[in-house]
Amino acid sequence: MIGSFLMIFIGLTLAVSAGWAFSYFGLSCFEQIIFHLKVPLEGTNTQFITDWFKKCFIKALLISLLFLIPNIFEFYANIFPLISICVFVFCILYGAVKVGIFGFI
Repeated sequence: MIGSFLMIFIGLTLAVSAGWAFSYFGLSCFEQIIFHLKVPLEGTNTQFITDWFKKCFIKALLISLLFLIPNIFEFYANIFPLISICVFVFCILYGAVKVGIFGFI
């Protein structure tokens, strides 16, 4: 069950972060993400880390915890691994489309 929860949490974190990055940094394409990953962070304002934690990490954690609530029902507990895989795949695909990775490839 913990592995399934982590899959949901990681997928949601990536999906929420993809949307947040474009709204926060004003990026327009995947090439800009690669460029900014190569640029050193010395002298950069670190406020974006706090903003990411507040707007992405906590939101993904709360939504992931909502998926655990129905686990008190036996039927849901039996299909929870399947649900977590579906949510993970959907979130990864959503994040990849959001950042434009398919167009880059």
